[in-house]
Amino acid sequence: MAKKIKRQNVLERLAEIAFGSSNDIVKLAFVGAENETEMLETLDLTLLSEIKHSQNGSVEVKLIDRLKVIELLLRELEEPEARKPQGAEALFLAMDRAAAKRDSDAD
Repeated sequence: MAKKIKRQNVLERLAEIAFGSSNDIVKLAFVGAENETEMLETLDLTLLSEIKHSQNGSVEVKLIDRLKVIELLLRELEEPEARKPQGAEALFLAMDRAAAKRDSDAD
């Protein structure tokens, strides 16, 4: 059975992604996969989003967007009362405030 995921584990993993090293991805870009399969198993490719090798020998590497990960991590690390509601939550809170204001104006 799968291990239960805890919030703290997710926060730690986000921090690893946000501040991790991309050195292993550079190694991957310059290694011949058919020659170095044992080394490939030891590489940390967490930050890798996409890699393309062209016929002319060029390599294109795309990494995970660290800024988005950092934004998510910062949002999750904020104190609950400091978080700004978003989406439907923000809409419902605005509706509650408007209804409360209407009720107080009617009195």
